[in-house]
Amino acid sequence: LADLAHGTAPRLGNSVPVLENPEGSEIKAWTDLGGGRHRTFIDSGTAQPATLALRHSFLDVTLNDRLVLSFDSQWSSEQQTHLDLQPGLNVLEIVYRQLGGPPPPVHVFSPAGTALTDTRTPADATQLAGFTSAWQSRQAAQGPLLRIQAVPNQLLFSPRELHAPAGTTVRLLFENPDLMVHNLVLIAPGTEEEIGTLADQLAADPKGQARGYVPDSPKILHATPLVAPQARAELVVKTPDTPGRYPFLCTFPGHWRLMKGVLVVE
Repeated sequence: LADLAHGTAPRLGNSVPVLENPEGSEIKAWTDLGGGRHRTFIDSGTAQPATLALRHSFLDVTLNDRLVLSFDSQWSSEQQTHLDLQPGLNVLEIVYRQLGGPPPPVHVFSPAGTALTDTRTPADATQLAGFTSAWQSRQAAQGPLLRIQAVPNQLLFSPRELHAPAGTTVRLLFENPDLMVHNLVLIAPGTEEEIGTLADQLAADPKGQARGYVPDSPKILHATPLVAPQARAELVVKTPDTPGRYPFLCTFPGHWRLMKGVLVVE
């Protein structure tokens, strides 16, 4: 009750800066990709910093396939996070969890709390379609890329779900901004417990670290080596010919119980 007595008015001050959303900073048009996942674009004429603000307690925010915010707490919904906009088309995606209605308004503005300059965002469905077409053309020219990273200090992958066509050669890029080493191991459906248990047993094997804590099993389809903090590994793989949900894990002993996701082969 004492906290509520303070009211909801912003308390602006030098010691605790709070940025209010400037007029015209809301991004109006988004593509609903299903499963709480929404995508839009920011076209920037220059490389520049920005601030993203919204209210939701359970979400992941990625910019150009890099995780910039992952939050899961009922105790706070007020999010403000830093973005590094690159020249040209920037892809902004938000995955909402526990979304009971329409997604909340999303605002993007300068770190000083003013409107961004030299940028464009889609104002309606027609402009969004134009941005989407330009992005799809760029993706086709670059080739298919599946990008995933470790979430710092959380023993999680982001995103937790990847999608790819069956029987297609793709680039799988795994980045590790965490303080611990991790790997990424793609396995056959329904084998998480089996492979995870084998990985835990490698902790007592003198050769376990040299093997990258990757068990010897035909049910392992692809695996990166152990990736050091602030490093990355890339695999060129052919996705399974049979559609389905193929799990991926970090098999560093103990990590797999939390650090897991799924490749949806369509």
